Amino acid sequence: KSSSGGIGGVVKITNPIANAAGNGVELRLAPSSAHDIRYASIRGINISGNNDMAIAFLTGNAAVPTEKMRIDHLGNVGIGTTSPGYKLDVNGSVGAQSFTYNSDARLKKNIKTIKNPLGKILSLRGVTFNWKDSGDASVGLIAQEVEKVFPELVNGTDIKGVEYGNLVAPLIEAVKEQQRMIDKLEARVDILENKANKK
Repeated sequence: KSSSGGIGGVVKITNPIANAAGNGVELRLAPSSAHDIRYASIRGINISGNNDMAIAFLTGNAAVPTEKMRIDHLGNVGIGTTSPGYKLDVNGSVGAQSFTYNSDARLKKNIKTIKNPLGKILSLRGVTFNWKDSGDASVGLIAQEVEKVFPELVNGTDIKGVEYGNLVAPLIEAVKEQQRMIDKLEARVDILENKANKK
């Protein structure tokens, strides 16, 4: 079925569609009925013939559109990926003015101060590297190495990710531990200097 609106566009519903991603229904949005490749579309996809349904959003520029975003049957949203592993899974860079983490004490239990924070931070390794897909240079940590020290900060079973923001907590405690060590050393130096001055 197709219908043209007052702005000269065309909405076309194709059923069924069959492609590598699965079978389903496609809603195409095109500038006119003469365009078979210049269109954007929304697809309802029945993955691999089972009962799991996903919604895919496709866009393009003077070519057959490609998938840019997907909402899977679990409600996970993927941008730049067809298999999102999180509620929002982005394959690329994300920009924002701020990110806020829920941290209210009323949401937490079993609250304890981090033990041996300095030792744990010292066991982590900061690295420089290049991303394999883009070749872009970056800095960071290795998830598998972080997992040995802070397993609660590593997510994923196949591709692993690190909750970098939560590393602030052990870093704060590590600085405090270092400061206590500095204070003790300064106190010892003061004692030694006082003894030396009395001679």
